[in-house]
Amino acid sequence: MKTFRVYEHEFYGYEAVKQGFSWPALFFGFIWAMVKKFWKVSVILFLSFILINFLSTIARESHSILLSLLTMVGYLALWLIPGWQGNLWREHQLESSGYRLIKTVVATNPIQAVIQVSDEELHQP
Repeated sequence: MKTFRVYEHEFYGYEAVKQGFSWPALFFGFIWAMVKKFWKVSVILFLSFILINFLSTIARESHSILLSLLTMVGYLALWLIPGWQGNLWREHQLESSGYRLIKTVVATNPIQAVIQVSDEELHQP
């Protein structure tokens, strides 16, 4: 079971965001950011990837151990930062788009979280 924050928009309905680490953001990075319409994040991740590749090439040709270590740390950061921050970015995006937090629930998946909250909303007096 996972914890989800469920948001509601008066026109677009419900959205559930899993709390914690985002595995899709870890594995797909800037592509994940583009799918989620995080345009600035996707451009920053893509340009960072190009820059680190460039620095990695320089490190290989110059046999610089320090630059090689820095590029390895850079690659690791490019993988981990979206994983750590992806769901928080999603929450901020929803809030800035007019969604409001309804409730935090425990469910097996986002669809189940939305169903759980919408059922509760329907049964309120």
